Amino acid sequence: MDNPDEFTLYLPNQKISDLPANFWQDKSGRTWNTALKTQNKLNCYALVNQSTGYTFLSPVVNDGN
Repeated sequence: MDNPDEFTLYLPNQKISDLPANFWQDKSGRTWNTALKTQNKLNCYALVNQSTGYTFLSPVVNDGN
């Protein structure tokens, strides 16, 4: 949680296509979790530290089906 100035919370069922480009890449330029891009919607909570670009993902959320 370095430089905790601003965080953005993304909720389950957020359309993957609506996530910003910085969601997939931290400030060092490292790309992560590209397998998540193959889904239509986010299946977990995602908390993005806007200062560092690091993203924290929750465990997969069951949609109740």
